[in-house]
Amino acid sequence: MNLTKKMMTVAIFCAAQSCAVSGPSTPSGSTPAIQVQFELPDISGKILRTADFRGKVVLLDIWASWCGPCNEALPLYANLQKELTDQNFQVIAVSVDEEKAALVDYITDNFGSKGPPFVILHDQEGNLARELAVDTMPTTYILDQNAKMIFLHRGFNGEADLAKLRAKIQDALSSINQ
Repeated sequence: MNLTKKMMTVAIFCAAQSCAVSGPSTPSGSTPAIQVQFELPDISGKILRTADFRGKVVLLDIWASWCGPCNEALPLYANLQKELTDQNFQVIAVSVDEEKAALVDYITDNFGSKGPPFVILHDQEGNLARELAVDTMPTTYILDQNAKMIFLHRGFNGEADLAKLRAKIQDALSSINQ
């Protein structure tokens, strides 16, 4: 069973709660020493790479349109992007939806024809999610200006989790500006 189908099956049982799919795990809040590399298409098909965001602190969110907690997080990440857009910060939301139509419909329904103020990439085959051993939807990484993972967070429980992520982002931005 592929990654997306497996996660969809788990999502049915977990409803709107953040839940784990079995697999290797690093505790939320820990920081494995990983240099994150990706090369994925955006909704228009343009290929974007990790190097395109070099010099920025990145919130990298692995999500799916069918995931309740993901749907709660993305509008908050849109606000965060707007707030920090002039501070070398970028939100990148990587969808693991198998069907591009589901992704496009979600974006249009929730953000209108202009889309969100952040980057949406499509990991249709789930390759990046597998490389990063994603076992929870959503899984969020904070990357420093060199794409090194500095924070990992699994699940999403509203403003409290956003506050944790914001603090890590602010710390990372402060280190750039020193």
